[in-house]
Amino acid sequence: MADSRKYDLAIVGGGIAGSSLAKCMAESGARVLLLEAAPQFKDRVRGEVLVSWGTAEAKSLGLGDALTQAGARQLRWCNHYLGAMQTERRDLPATTLTKTPVITFYHPAMQERILQTAESAGAQVKRGAEASLVTTGFPAKVHWNDNGHTEKAEARLLVIADGRNSPLRRSLGFEVKKETHSGCIAGIIFENVSLPEDTLHWFINPAVGEAIGWAPEGESRVRTYLCYWGDRKPRYRGPSDVSKFLADLKWTGIAPEYFSKAQTSGPLATFDGADTWVDQLYKEGVALLGDTAASNDPPGGKDCQSHCAGHVRFAIRSWATRIGTKPVRSARSSSNAGMESCGPLPDGFGSSTWRREKFQMRVELARSNYSLKTRRGYQT
Repeated sequence: MADSRKYDLAIVGGGIAGSSLAKCMAESGARVLLLEAAPQFKDRVRGEVLVSWGTAEAKSLGLGDALTQAGARQLRWCNHYLGAMQTERRDLPATTLTKTPVITFYHPAMQERILQTAESAGAQVKRGAEASLVTTGFPAKVHWNDNGHTEKAEARLLVIADGRNSPLRRSLGFEVKKETHSGCIAGIIFENVSLPEDTLHWFINPAVGEAIGWAPEGESRVRTYLCYWGDRKPRYRGPSDVSKFLADLKWTGIAPEYFSKAQTSGPLATFDGADTWVDQLYKEGVALLGDTAASNDPPGGKDCQSHCAGHVRFAIRSWATRIGTKPVRSARSSSNAGMESCGPLPDGFGSSTWRREKFQMRVELARSNYSLKTRRGYQT
């Protein structure tokens, strides 16, 4: 076994969350180790729409150039529909608090670019390095496999950011909570789609309990999502289900016009739409980040993710000011050690009822807007 190596910060998972953190901390002078299991990133059919506040966050982290280099597309407009009827055309830079557009991108390309940015900033990046063991403590320790050999390192803070199904999170005993509904989200990229490339389209159909999203990625490529209840229809997967997927877009009323010449560019797959989260994100030198901390998908928005990411961000900032002195330690031995300065999670956080009520409010608001604009002779 190789000699142990010492770092200020070690991160397991070189996706967008882990690489962004590595980049920022390396630029601040920390000695950073970043482990990524995948030799090459693959299309995982999600995570390709950055909402307006997320765009502002990315730029504040100095990731604007990485977005551009990865081919990110800025969408000024967001069209909302109730069934086939358009209810709103929103100018995002003009109407959002951050004055920023939505950004879309091809997820594997963005992962690759931000990881390269982290390495350029000074982080030590290891690809094909699958972490096999993490232990809490001061320092925390991580073991990983590298070409058949076991390597290990220790760090003053170890962050796990290896995705929503993290085996390391489970091995450390973090309690994962999950909604119990059957919501599913199917997605695929289509080419040769004549959709306006400056507009995000979002459809809600309460009559069938479905939602559809179209996110242009440039050059006539569109990431297409279909959200539905899994207890009402089977999952979409593989080439044999593409024709059925396209047929199920027809209730939008305009899908046949835009997708008549569409060709697939990547896999068709379905994933769970139920939220998952961890209330206590820190254990004695180990913190969770990104989807490992909380995973949240439409139609509930990204509130779950933003709350968890925010709490970890503040904890890490507090820790980072102590580089060169001592690691963060709590006077108490609670599992939430090091997080106390951030305060508790918001009331109702993680509540399934809360998200369903929020979605219902959106539906009722859309209905009201539709009724009002119809009476006024609204033109799309």
